[in-house]
Amino acid sequence: MSIVLLVCVIIGLSTIIYLFLNKKIYIIFLIITFIGFIYVNTLNVNYQNKYKDINGEIKLRGVIITDPEDKEYKFTYIIKVVSINGDNKYKNTKLILNFKKTDNNINIPKFGNEIEIIGEIEKPQSARNYKGFDYKAYLKSKKIYGTIENDNFKLIVKNRVNFIENILNKVQKSIKINLFKILKYDEAALCIGILVGIRDDISQEIENDFKMSNLTHMLAVSGSHITYIISAISFLLAKTCKSFTKIFIIIFLVFFMALTGFTASVIRASIMGILILLASLLHRKSDTINNLGVSSLIILICNPYLILDLGFLLSYSGTIGIILLGTPITRKLYDLINNVSKRKINLQVDEKDEITENCASVSREILKIGENRVKNIFLITIKYVINAFSITVSANLMIIPIMAYSFSTISFTFWISNILAGPIMEIVTIFGFMIYFISLVCYPIAHFLGIFLNFFLDILIKIANISSLIPGASIYIKTPYLIQCILFYMIIYGIYNKSKLNVRLKNSKYYIWMSIKKYKIIVLFSILFILIYFVSNLNLSSLKIYFIDVGQGDCTLIKTPGNKNILIDGGGSEFGNFDVGENILLPYLLDRRVTTIDYIIISHFDSDHIGGLFSIMENLKVKNIIISVQGKESENLNKFKEIIAKRKINVTVVQKGDYLKFDKYSYMEILFPEEKLISENILNNNSIVAKFHSLGFTILFTGDIEEIAEKRLIELYEETNKLESTIIKVAHHGSKSSSINEFLKLVKPKIAFIGVGENNNFGHPNEGVLDRLESMRYKSI
Repeated sequence: MSIVLLVCVIIGLSTIIYLFLNKKIYIIFLIITFIGFIYVNTLNVNYQNKYKDINGEIKLRGVIITDPEDKEYKFTYIIKVVSINGDNKYKNTKLILNFKKTDNNINIPKFGNEIEIIGEIEKPQSARNYKGFDYKAYLKSKKIYGTIENDNFKLIVKNRVNFIENILNKVQKSIKINLFKILKYDEAALCIGILVGIRDDISQEIENDFKMSNLTHMLAVSGSHITYIISAISFLLAKTCKSFTKIFIIIFLVFFMALTGFTASVIRASIMGILILLASLLHRKSDTINNLGVSSLIILICNPYLILDLGFLLSYSGTIGIILLGTPITRKLYDLINNVSKRKINLQVDEKDEITENCASVSREILKIGENRVKNIFLITIKYVINAFSITVSANLMIIPIMAYSFSTISFTFWISNILAGPIMEIVTIFGFMIYFISLVCYPIAHFLGIFLNFFLDILIKIANISSLIPGASIYIKTPYLIQCILFYMIIYGIYNKSKLNVRLKNSKYYIWMSIKKYKIIVLFSILFILIYFVSNLNLSSLKIYFIDVGQGDCTLIKTPGNKNILIDGGGSEFGNFDVGENILLPYLLDRRVTTIDYIIISHFDSDHIGGLFSIMENLKVKNIIISVQGKESENLNKFKEIIAKRKINVTVVQKGDYLKFDKYSYMEILFPEEKLISENILNNNSIVAKFHSLGFTILFTGDIEEIAEKRLIELYEETNKLESTIIKVAHHGSKSSSINEFLKLVKPKIAFIGVGENNNFGHPNEGVLDRLESMRYKSI
């Protein structure tokens, strides 16, 4: 049984135990759980074996079940398989279809089309770097088995989807079309993301602002959205029968889950909302923890791989934080305000209406104001700020370890952006849905109301932008060990348990004894975790070298026995806007617990060697950078100069004959370039060629030198053993213009590393280079 299923079992059994102790329905949920886990186990086996026998070119027949996502060089769809090579055993499984853009793309597949295409299925890969993005696990959580590419198709029949899928697609299209007509482009894209979680059209700049200001959760439909929807429908149907209103809301929530793609956070919030409404209809008391457990059980039975989904983890941990800590924090803050004001401001937590996911709504509270309006508005504002602060803090206390472990970031200003954006978010959500529905019956009124919605969306964008600029909004840290995250939760539990202990001290000597016993266990485990942490961080004077997968480029991290961090090149992209530094290298270094770089060595200034280093220079502490004389100006060189001037980084220019002493165990010998530069292909052929020495081990770094530079190195060092190395980083990604036989014979490496991008368009590594290495019986990696 996999760890995924084990976690599901633990969650399921925990839920059952809770239900048994409180609701006496143990048998029912035991049966549901066993049925669910039998299905889960079958699903797991099917996933492992489903496409095991698919190899080479296949004929795929399937139905397009999404609208095209327009990317730079392709349209991306999800296709539901009908058959592969005429075999129906793959029916109803899902693949990603990448339909390449060409001059011949007069027609492209459309939603609902059943089509036939010929191509090869590319099976998803696991993480290529340490703790890197696991694409295979991501697709598992979506129940997608792989991708297939083509630029041509045969249409079998139109409109092959069922009635419900067709309705959902039409509603999604309608929302997008109408809101883009009514609102400005950026505002419309943001509004669509807020309402139904479709973020395709949101600009990268706005997404980054929301990310840096800790407001990304507003772009993922979550519990607060469900609360707003329930409140809005309840208000609109206030004059109707209460039972009818509740039933209508339940039906709408089911539809809304389907509309937003059944994401984990929406399912969790919707199921909890439905259970609360059902309890009310049946005149039963609803239990929040119970509802949370039932929703997690249902989700994981339907798709166990969602346990790996970050949205699932954040949604549940944040909700648990609010449930457990929201009211105690609010109560403490209320007491503080009451004491400071000497009871002139009298705030109390209503035990019948404890803090939930949605803080007290200013708009709804103002409607209840009677006499003395100014005083009431003042009290409501204070309550809103405190409640919003409590909810934000209580949720973030639970998600901080997950965010730190997943993204290596923490924030000290998250509460500011959330307090400011909270009421605007509520207005935008309710107003956005209202304007959409009005647009279906009377477009001119919707267009007029869109002026006000534009205004609020613009405010939300400005709040995200300003909040992202506040110091401390997003701070990079070393990725914590899992054991540190556990210790953090134990401390939170200890604080929470202490607050319960204070309340019950007068009531039970047994409770006091049990609580003291719990504290002893927590203290013992904390000491154990701390000891393990310090032992794991002991410096054992070992040399570690990591060749990092940055695609079509070079990047190496060396950790010396003297605990120095050396980064040689940083990869980068010659084409497109993908930032290798921000998306691959920076997370990798933080996962390796590196926040200080002692030396960066830049072989030369081509984008595939320096492009990824800009993010490192801007976000981490860099002490020294080593470069050689550059034969020509370039955009990369100018950007480099700007960053080192701003960050005040020490730069050393080296040439043949220089030595870099890192610690008592390790040094670098600079073998090239010479003072007189090679004029042919001046950047590549004057790359830094350096030999690293440590503990009797050597590795030769060659940059992108070509045959002319290799011949010059042969002239310089033919009568010496200067080039001889344990490992060679093969020059220029294994290009046919490098790695001549005479040069390799002088190096005599035991291992050869070649840094290339998978399926690159440059033909790297060259077959001739591989043959030369193979003929010399060297291990090529």
